[in-house]
This record gives sequence, structure tokens and C-alpha cells, in this order.
Amino acid sequence: MENTLISIRKGKEIIHFDPFTGIIANSKEEIDNYILKNNLYRTLDIPDPLNDDVQGFIFVLTTKCNLHCNYCYSITQNKPLSIGIQSPVEIIKKRLIKEKKYIVVNFFGGEPSLEMDTIKSTVEYLRTIKDKLIYLRISTNGTLSKDNLTFLIDNNFHIAVSSDGLPDESSNLSKRRVAVKVEETIKFLVKKNAIFSIRCTITTENLFTLPETVKYWKSLGVKLAHIEPYHPTGTDTNEMILLPSIKDYLTYFKKAIDVAEQNNLLVSTGAYMNLLTPSNYFCTGGSSRFKVFNPDGSISSCYRVQSYESPNKNFIIGNWKENTIKDDFNNLPALSEHTINNMETCNFCKYRFVCAGGCLNRNLNHGGSISKPDKWLCTVKQELIHDAIIRLWKTLKDGNKLIILGRFIFEDFVSRNPAFAKKREWLLNDNLYFPNNTERSLYDIYKEVGIERKSEHLAFSKKIARSECI
Repeated sequence: MENTLISIRKGKEIIHFDPFTGIIANSKEEIDNYILKNNLYRTLDIPDPLNDDVQGFIFVLTTKCNLHCNYCYSITQNKPLSIGIQSPVEIIKKRLIKEKKYIVVNFFGGEPSLEMDTIKSTVEYLRTIKDKLIYLRISTNGTLSKDNLTFLIDNNFHIAVSSDGLPDESSNLSKRRVAVKVEETIKFLVKKNAIFSIRCTITTENLFTLPETVKYWKSLGVKLAHIEPYHPTGTDTNEMILLPSIKDYLTYFKKAIDVAEQNNLLVSTGAYMNLLTPSNYFCTGGSSRFKVFNPDGSISSCYRVQSYESPNKNFIIGNWKENTIKDDFNNLPALSEHTINNMETCNFCKYRFVCAGGCLNRNLNHGGSISKPDKWLCTVKQELIHDAIIRLWKTLKDGNKLIILGRFIFEDFVSRNPAFAKKREWLLNDNLYFPNNTERSLYDIYKEVGIERKSEHLAFSKKIARSECI
């Protein structure tokens, strides 16, 4: 494999980082010697459907929602429509692949908790499957009842709660106007020791309070915050006005990460997603590992494409209402053969396997092709990856928690907690994952955070890393 090191100058110091092995050091030779001595391998995650043991189902249960966020792509693109109560069960029965070991089922929307009967029916069926490890996920706006939350908790759901910041009844963001209700939900989840994280979309409305918001989440007991910039569907003025300037976004995002480091709050974002899971593709859109099943019958490889009415029909690969289980993914080379190597703009970028080319949908909207990176996001990710490597080095030197590896750390725990497990191993707390603060010239990040390279949990969490741009 080509040279995999990312080298960065920080003052008089040069930092060399190898995302393929998780080694960071001052010397290239020291890294090579360590890799050789410890029999480590530099491997790249490449879609391989024939040998993959993970199968993912993302069910868009409804395009309806009880909130109307001004940045939401779902309610602005789609007619209000819900999937049938038994449809997810029928889809799973028809499409479940016998050889797969891990099954991941994600309930999405709209607001999926509006269709709790469908969720309960699906979970009831999944309980009958005894020869696979099943993982349940849901993305919700946090306004659901305690009874419904209890059902999710009792079945070991990973619950992603959307929170757009501090309570503000005058905000243009719906989720800030109902933030008191979302706060009640978060407190309930903390009290019940639930597996949950926060998902925040950053616009010009909430960027400038992001550092204070991080403190707010931490005060509530949040363990992981997944923060992403707003993704305009097109170039309409009403949409673009919500997108922060690159300078403002970088300034306040970095300030927020400073606060997260001070408060030991784990953080995830697209720029950090592949720091230890380098890949030649970015997300579900470039692999057949996860498929999105929409209420109108369409099957998509991108969770943002939720109907035949979507402007980006390029990602629609089939129709689940038809009798055949075959879809067109492998017959659509623009998707099935897409890798970072197809992106000429990225050929000489040292961050390409960490960035992996970025969101295909966003590239299509703003670059005109899935192979042309969106310039806004490209600039932001390059700077944040550069900053992340410096933060890794400084954090290891100081013996502080590697909070920017939040997704990597969090998924290691989630992988130990499949649905319906009799015994829970949910042990994530503020005292874990602190590195040994002995100052050295080389650090093995896996050893520093106590994650075994050969662990089956790590292998699984790496495979689903690219489903979490949601």
C-alpha cells in the first residue's frame, strides 16, 4: 500500500499519524519499526458484499413529524406518508441473508416514534431470530413519551436524540423551542442508564452558542454528542442562509471541542469518523451494507433520499413492494464502483482515506457529481482533520481523554450490547478511556484507550462506522 502516514508540522515539531494502525509519533522510522515488531497490518475498508457479515436495514417509518425544523430535508421533499405496520417485518423476512452474523435495524423518519406500533411489531418479530446478533437504533426528536422511551430502553436501542442547543422559545429552530421537553427526555435516559447519544445539526441559528451548548449537554449527563453542519439540499437563498461561513464554523466548532475536552464529553463529527477506520468510501451511499426502505416503496442507498420525489433519484436502487428481492445497486456503477480513487480532486490530498471524499449526496448537490467534493465541506474537513491530529498528540502527551474519538469509543460499547441481551455490559463512564500520561515519542492509540485490535466488537464497530453520518 502507498505511504499511509499523515505528517503535520506544529511549530518546530513534526507529528506523524498513521490512521491505518492508530500509531502517532515524532518519527516515521519509529512507527515503521513498531508496526513491524507488533505484526500490525495496514488495511483499508473496502465494500465487499460477498464476504461482509453485517446486514443493515434503515426503515423510514414515516415522512411525518410533529416538529417543523427549517433545515429538515424530509418534510420539505416528501408528502406525508407512513410505511405499513407489518411492512418492516415482511421486508426483513424476504431479504434477510442467512450467512450474515450481525443485523442492524435503524428506525428513521420524519419522526419514527409517531409509528410506535410498527416499531413494536418489528421488535416482536426480531425477537424470534435466534442465530444472529441484532442491534436496534432509532433517531428521534426527543418528544416521545416516557412509556415509549421505556420500551426502547428495555430492548437495548441505541437512541439518537436530536438536540439543537440551549432552550430558547424565541428561536427559529423548532428543537430549541421544545428543548425543555427534550431535556426531560435526556434526563430520563440518563436516569435509566440508556444507550443514547445527542445528534445536533449546526446552522447560523445555533453555531455561536455551541460552546455553551456543549456545557449544557454535559450538565444533563450526555456521554456522546454527534455534531454535523447543516446540509443544504440545493442552492436556494432560504437554504443557504442557514449555512454558516467556513470561518465562523471552524472558529466556533473548535471552541466547542475545547469545551468538550475540558468537560470530558465524547464528540463525533464527519471529519472524525474515519480517524481510526480509514476507508475508500464515505458512507452507506457507496456500499450495499445498509439499505433504506421508504414508505412509497423505494429503496435507497442514502437515508436523505426518502421517496421517488427526491431530487436525487440517483440513489434509488429498487422497490421493496415488487415481488423480487433484487435491487439495482450493483448495476449502478456510479454508486457500486465509486471510491475515493474516482475523485481526481482528492488524488493528492493526504487526508483522503480519513475524509473518504465526503457525503455523496452533498457532493451531487453542490459539486454537480458524487465524485466532485463539495467545496465548503472539503475545506472544513481538511482543517478539522488537521486540527484533530494535533489534538490527538497533545491529548496523549497531557494524559487527557481522547474525546474526539467519541464515535470509535462509543461504538465499542454499543457493540457489546445487542438487543435482547440478558446481561447488559453498558459501562461507559467518565473514568474510562484515559491514556497513560507517560510522555513518549510514540503512542499506540488502541493501547492507550484499552481497545483490543483483534476484538470481534472492534471488527463490528468498524464495519458500521460509515452508517453513522445519520
